[in-house]
Amino acid sequence: MKTLAQLIGETSGLISEIKAHPDYQSLVNKGYQPEITLSDAYAMLGNLMWEIAPSLISGGR
Repeated sequence: MKTLAQLIGETSGLISEIKAHPDYQSLVNKGYQPEITLSDAYAMLGNLMWEIAPSLISGGR
């Protein structure tokens, strides 16, 4: 089983791929404005990572 940190990392990568995907960009260019954005989801993953492994976020400081 993958660790939660691994899943968060993979999901962050998928969000980046979605943001860059031409179909998603086309929707945005047509005015697509969801209430919860991909940036919101990415921020939530960062917050979750901070909760489970703060040393990974802060560089061990």
